[in-house]
Amino acid sequence: MAAGVYHLTVEQGVDLTLQVNVQDGTGATYGLAGSTAAAQIRDTYNGSLLASFSVVTATGVAGRLDLALNAATASALPLSGGKWDLLLTTSGGTKVRLLNGSVTVSGEVTE
Repeated sequence: MAAGVYHLTVEQGVDLTLQVNVQDGTGATYGLAGSTAAAQIRDTYNGSLLASFSVVTATGVAGRLDLALNAATASALPLSGGKWDLLLTTSGGTKVRLLNGSVTVSGEVTE
């Protein structure tokens, strides 16, 4: 299954949260028990790491991942942006790229 494409806009100096509902190929909610997930922003594919998201399984919501990037981390991102993806490792060890795309960074004025 190909990863979904989702282009992010990150505002410097602002907390970013993103909720991702994970479904299987039939559209049914995917059980995340025993799975782990990671999301990163890099300057280019396979390039230098710019930021890592906090990724947790949503409490009380089946099949949902909550991603967060704090304001301090967002402030450190270069205006040139980059690429990002969200990778799920299932309880059986299979790696599945759920989302990927480009990152646009909106500069901060008020600090």
